[in-house]
Amino acid sequence: MAGATAKRRLIRIEDHTQQVRFDNIASEEPLEIRVDGVALAVTMRTPGNDFELAAGFLLTEGVVEKPEQIRALRYCVGEDETQEFNVLNADLSRRPRPGRG
Repeated sequence: MAGATAKRRLIRIEDHTQQVRFDNIASEEPLEIRVDGVALAVTMRTPGNDFELAAGFLLTEGVVEKPEQIRALRYCVGEDETQEFNVLNADLSRRPRPGRG
């Protein structure tokens, strides 16, 4: 997984002179959110806190009514058994838990 920032070369022009500098910028990558293995959405995000982002997305989009309906969040594994940090799967329980309404 890439970091939240990336170092990039830039050219600063001031008073008709050029200076090469480096600066840290926020990185952005796609995140595919799947529900029970089925692709639901792709969103752009700064890497990090992906599980929290997915949980909030599922709740605000009405996919779940309560956070407790999210049984598990995990990154997917590719065909070559490598971790896919830009693909996340949510295992959901659509039935309310006993005693929770």
